Amino acid sequence: MEDTVTGELISVGCHKPDSGWCRLNFSDDTRRFVAVGFVSDHSRLVEGQVYRLTGIWQTHEKWGPQFKFMQLARNSPVGKEQITRYIQKFCHGVGGRTAEAIWNEFGTDCLRVIREEPERLAEKIKRITLNQAMDYSRALKGNEGRERVMQELMELFEGLRISEKSIASCIDLFGDEAADVIRKNPYMMLEKNVERVGFRTADAVFLRNGGSKDNAARSLWCLYDILCSQHSGSTWIPIGEAEKMFLAAMQNRESECFRQALADAKAREWVIVEDSFMAWIVDSRIETQLAEEIVRLIKRKRGTRIIHSEQQAARGLNQTRKMQL
Repeated sequence: MEDTVTGELISVGCHKPDSGWCRLNFSDDTRRFVAVGFVSDHSRLVEGQVYRLTGIWQTHEKWGPQFKFMQLARNSPVGKEQITRYIQKFCHGVGGRTAEAIWNEFGTDCLRVIREEPERLAEKIKRITLNQAMDYSRALKGNEGRERVMQELMELFEGLRISEKSIASCIDLFGDEAADVIRKNPYMMLEKNVERVGFRTADAVFLRNGGSKDNAARSLWCLYDILCSQHSGSTWIPIGEAEKMFLAAMQNRESECFRQALADAKAREWVIVEDSFMAWIVDSRIETQLAEEIVRLIKRKRGTRIIHSEQQAARGLNQTRKMQL
């Protein structure tokens, strides 16, 4: 069963940059625990920072109990230790002494001052120039904005087991308005090919935000996802097989919905239908062009062989005539 836990990051036990997989050591008010999962951007992992994780508890045969998270979001830092670490992490060039001086000057209001009043920061902390203060302001604003969007998306996807990497991809594609964009049209995630997001996830977001089960867009995007998810190596998909997958995903036994979706896809020139098969119209055209090119090359090669044979015969005849002379 999916659970949500909150804890302070004590240390990063392991992080693999290529895959994003990591093992993190956390502490809450009563215990220490290990969490494993995927974090695409290592800079988001700040020791001393408090995080909210969503996932499931599991028992590893070697490492024992651990929390496997699907989503990880940073809680707002609180207290001197967390805030000064946060400043050092995201304000490039600020060390421990400067971060402590900022805390001593502004207290719990210091993050707001850095973001919104860089002139005041430069005035009060003599070792910080105005240009540096402006850079720090932009850095904290950018980080705060991304974390806010991350939190909004986690709430939007709650219970859907969508990965942190997929959420980060949504932010990269749709920016600060990602939650609003997806809420209005979750199927945009299919069109933009968000990693590990299929029709079922997009459709769940659509329905929980008031979308109608009878909306024709559902059927069309379901068929779209079926076409995109085929990895058999063949351009063409049997229509009967596609219909079975469609009805299973839509939880609808009425074949009329599938036929209507197929008709809509043909009208949009997404697909082409021949006999009892269908394919992306673009893929079909590419396949036809490749086939025509192969035939052309074969004919050319055969023609070259015929010419070559005729040339060999002519040389042989000339050689025979020379010998006779």
